[in-house]
Amino acid sequence: HCELTKLGAPVEWRKGDMVIHSGDKYQLKQTGCVTELLIRDLTLHDSGDYTCDSGDQQTTATLIVKALPVLFKKELSNEEAEEDEAVTFSCEITKPDAPVEWRKGSVVLLPSSKFEIKQLGTVCELVIHNLEPEDCGEYTCDTGMRQTTASLFVQDP
Repeated sequence: HCELTKLGAPVEWRKGDMVIHSGDKYQLKQTGCVTELLIRDLTLHDSGDYTCDSGDQQTTATLIVKALPVLFKKELSNEEAEEDEAVTFSCEITKPDAPVEWRKGSVVLLPSSKFEIKQLGTVCELVIHNLEPEDCGEYTCDTGMRQTTASLFVQDP
């Protein structure tokens, strides 16, 4: 907000050089000597310098928007399947389409005929095809800030 010395003085709000108008994204409010800029649905793109300009004076403030960490709404669970079958590890994250990394132990998994990596919105899946005893182990889904790990046990057919 910006406090003015003259009651109801007209002001112009800017982000950088762009003049801001009231609408879906911004709400401009003036009550007495106080004028406010409300920014709705903040994203990283809203970071920047905002200026309140009354014509003969102006003041500028810098807004820094920090990204929320991607958390797990549903963690991985241990799986058991038979040799030659397929198994799916599934987890859910808080941010749609945020990048994740899948690992077996410390080895990063890449899409292949063996490993199918799917992501639809907040649901992340790793499908392991044609299971073999060597596929037993710990599998991890990593958001960069958080991770969830589960074990796979492959049974003899």
